[in-house]
Amino acid sequence: MITQRKAYQDTHIVIEVGDTVFKDFLDAQTPKTRKTYECLLRKLIEYAHLSGQQLLDQQEQWNRKVLIFLQWLENQGYSDAYATTATSMVRGFFDFYHKPLVLNRSERKRLRERSRTTEDYLFDKEDIQKMATCGNLKEKYVVLCGTSFGLRSEDFSMPTYGTYRSLKLDSEIPIPLGTVETAKEKIKAYPFISSDALPIIKAILDGNKDAKDSGRVFLLFCERYFDC
Repeated sequence: MITQRKAYQDTHIVIEVGDTVFKDFLDAQTPKTRKTYECLLRKLIEYAHLSGQQLLDQQEQWNRKVLIFLQWLENQGYSDAYATTATSMVRGFFDFYHKPLVLNRSERKRLRERSRTTEDYLFDKEDIQKMATCGNLKEKYVVLCGTSFGLRSEDFSMPTYGTYRSLKLDSEIPIPLGTVETAKEKIKAYPFISSDALPIIKAILDGNKDAKDSGRVFLLFCERYFDC
């Protein structure tokens, strides 16, 4: 089985070949998306053996070939999620150059299909309490602040020591963190500190009085004590 981790090796090969069509497409992405797309473009080049301009010139062929590319990835052992993300990148590439792929309803459905191999487990209050009781300080921060804030991991890691130091932590619970613009969907979120999360945040601040206000609490705390 080929894993996604393996696919992320040598991610800068597309840039090194000097393909300005691919490069302009990558430069238009966010840093996180760019890293993913560099990897996926490597797989596309491996499959198609085409430059960016050659790919654009064959736009009509790719109305059908995108499904063949999807099947090729799955045959190589990549997950459904990886394969559909790769084909979404291909469609995004053509959209970027105002040459969108024309797909019928069944083709669009096929490109969105993903087979679940796992089942979600919904934590209840007892599960969270057990994890918080047994966990160390970092783990308590993740569990209790994570359930309080309700943010994706990328947004959850954004609060800094200065964020918490600027708040009146002796105020009445819940204590609002203010407005957060989420990184992925660019929508406004309104996280707050709960009564369970407050003692953990205070403990982290007390144990890291020398930390700079600009330092991210989760990343700095993780690196300093747990070699993450």
